[in-house]
Amino acid sequence: MRRLSLCAPFVFLLLCSCGGGVPTATEVLQRAVTASRHLKSVRFEATCDVRTGTERGGGATCALRDGVMQDQGKQMRFSLDLRKEGGAQNGLSIDVMSGGPDETYVRPTALSGSGDLSALLNAWWKLPAGSGSSAPLSVTPDPRLLRAQAEAVSLVRDRGRELLDGRPVYDLDVALDPAKLVALRQADAAQRGAPFDESGVRLFLAQYDVKGEVWIDASTFVIRRLQWSILPRESGESWRFDVRFSDHDDAPDILPPAEAKPLPPSLMNAGYNVLSSFFPHAASEERFFSSGSGITIFLQ
Repeated sequence: MRRLSLCAPFVFLLLCSCGGGVPTATEVLQRAVTASRHLKSVRFEATCDVRTGTERGGGATCALRDGVMQDQGKQMRFSLDLRKEGGAQNGLSIDVMSGGPDETYVRPTALSGSGDLSALLNAWWKLPAGSGSSAPLSVTPDPRLLRAQAEAVSLVRDRGRELLDGRPVYDLDVALDPAKLVALRQADAAQRGAPFDESGVRLFLAQYDVKGEVWIDASTFVIRRLQWSILPRESGESWRFDVRFSDHDDAPDILPPAEAKPLPPSLMNAGYNVLSSFFPHAASEERFFSSGSGITIFLQ
């Protein structure tokens, strides 16, 4: 009897832990949606790999370093390295800082075969108002990005719990849900009074198979890592992303560079042409994240 009484507290704790209910994978995703809506700031790093298809050959890779999102994604800062296989323009490194569509700054730090663009290197330049979202690879921050990662997906497979960077996480396979994405984009466009290209979004979804894997913190339910594979159903470019997030709600402030100068229109057009050479079809992939503006590769 004494032995039973000594064991009773431990049996009680065990029963409570089991009866408390471990969230299902669907509940984990829903809690991630809630967490993403309340997230104010975060650090991030990302890599991407782009294959252009056998008919054209080649591809490109990118790496985002020192990324910071503030004010639920309305402000953003990151360093971007682009590498293209073959061609005259095969390397680009650029720092980007943005406080919105009317306040975007860029600082190119390396550009292979830069030519006339060499005058831009290692200096901060302010883009004309609104131009950040019209570039071939938009650098305007989009507060809907993280929200879309959590809300526009459906569960494919529950891989269980594991450790990521020393923290317990839920590991889930997900797929882009067409109905959820369209509904999310429609609601967002209506709220902003902006047009919504539903036919363009549905065309993209018909042409590409979008699947991913997401690691969600087992305690706070914030997203700590996600991977996306955007694969053509027949032929075309394929995109693969791997993004890691840290310092949730504890990321550093973003301050605009005081020494920035207005970017001359002629150089801005030349810079857009360089970006287009790396990702000639970025506009179609952008529909995966947004209905017309926003960052394309981690790029939201």
